Amino acid sequence: MKRQLASVAVLLSVGALSANAADRLDSGWYAAPSVSYIFADKERHSEGGLGFRLDIGKPLSEHWDIELSGAVDKLRGESGYSDYEQQTLLVNGIFYYNRDADLTPFFMLGVGNSRTERGDEEHTDPMGNLGIGLVKELSPRGPSLRTDVRYRFDKDVTSVADQDMFGDWMVNVGVIFPLTKKPVPAPVAPPPAPAPVVEAPKPAPVAQPEGDADGDGVVDSKDRCPGTPTGVPVDAQGCPRDSDQDGVTDDKDACPDSKPGAQVDTKGCEIPEVLILKGVNFETASAVLKPESKEILDEVAASLKKHPAMVIEVAGHTDNRGGAAMNQKLSQSRAQSVLNYLVEQGVGKENLTAKGYGLTQPVADNNTSAGRASNRRVELHILQR
Repeated sequence: MKRQLASVAVLLSVGALSANAADRLDSGWYAAPSVSYIFADKERHSEGGLGFRLDIGKPLSEHWDIELSGAVDKLRGESGYSDYEQQTLLVNGIFYYNRDADLTPFFMLGVGNSRTERGDEEHTDPMGNLGIGLVKELSPRGPSLRTDVRYRFDKDVTSVADQDMFGDWMVNVGVIFPLTKKPVPAPVAPPPAPAPVVEAPKPAPVAQPEGDADGDGVVDSKDRCPGTPTGVPVDAQGCPRDSDQDGVTDDKDACPDSKPGAQVDTKGCEIPEVLILKGVNFETASAVLKPESKEILDEVAASLKKHPAMVIEVAGHTDNRGGAAMNQKLSQSRAQSVLNYLVEQGVGKENLTAKGYGLTQPVADNNTSAGRASNRRVELHILQR
């Protein structure tokens, strides 16, 4: 039950603090009445209760206030224990982090005495408290809302046997009322009206030559490809030339005279029926591609993606070292490895097949190391353009 009440009290207090605050406190005195709920130390044999307090304070500096805090708290006793009343009087120092913030947070620390009445017993004991809270101004020269959570502790050797120190939590919600009115700022005289400005006569417009921002010889108003790199030959519309109409501009075309309708790679060269992938190599006796092979296959993938209707067989070949069965399996694995990499780069899997030919189709003499190196190869066979 105590935890539920605490949650409600804190949520209500913080929920009320959501607007802007301009002027916090001036240098005059103020009064701050508040209502409290006390969550009593379980060693007191109390269920807690309500309290009413009045704080009288005065700012000392930009960050510090001093307050005299008096309170009367009524605490309910647990079953079999008496209710009791505490009357407290403390001096608190309050530190404001920033009085000009939307919500002004503060920290407090104070000491004083408490007078406790429980049944027929009365005694006075030293007490201290510390806490944190928030202040929100409700009007520029009027009251402000204040809420805080405090932990108080008192040395009481009388109320409960074998206990001489108690600590209670309490939640406070109250209002700060200034006891001295804040001065109204003196009105500020408006600045003098500026002298009239006589505009100079506007010069006659001068025709400006049309610009050519990319310097390709085609003025910007007619340039359909602005931003052409320097030195790239362009057509009458300012776009890079493609003399053989193969989709690769002349400045990047390694084969500028491709036949009309020819299917070309990224360099503008016609893709042959059988393409040996020179430079595509594997780790010894495995289908693991070497890193430098992937750079070549990246270019191959870019070319194949330009021709999505093309059907390709990836053919793997080996030299004659080792048995025929082993080489057949190795060539199939290597062809499949190349196919998988091309698919990873975006080539349609449905247009690719992998086939290993083992040592059956040499293109060079297997009796020399150079010949064996030539026979260890991967080819692309175009089955359908």
